[in-house]
Amino acid sequence: MAHGFPDYYSPKDDLAAILVELENLRMEPTAYTGEESVTFANGLITKRGKSALPSGSIDAATVTITFDTAFPNALKTCGAAVVVTTSGHTARIAIRNPTVTGFLVQINAGVATINCDGTYWWAEGW
Repeated sequence: MAHGFPDYYSPKDDLAAILVELENLRMEPTAYTGEESVTFANGLITKRGKSALPSGSIDAATVTITFDTAFPNALKTCGAAVVVTTSGHTARIAIRNPTVTGFLVQINAGVATINCDGTYWWAEGW
C-alpha cells in the first residue's frame, strides 16, 4: 500500500469511471424541428425564436408568440426580451396567458416612446 491507497488503486480508473458517468449524463438533442424546438433524451423540450414585432416606435404593445408545434404535455417556463434600439431606454415586459401553444408578451415603454426591433423568446416544457 503506497500513499494510503490500495495497490490496485489507479487514478486512471476513477477518470475512466467519471468519463462513463458524464457520457451517460450528456443531454444531446434527440429531435430538432426547424430553428425553434429541441427535444432532449430526458424529455425536456426547449423552444426559442424571434418575433419581428414590435417594430418601430411604440409606447406599448402586445406580441403573440405561437409555437410551430405545441408542447405535448406542459409548458414549464417561458420568457422574452425586447430589442430596444433607442439609446438609453428600456422596456418593461410581462408574460401573459402561457399555454402549451404559446404566450403573450406585453411591452410597456414607461415614460418615453421607444424604438423596437423585435422580440426574442424562449420556452421550456415537456
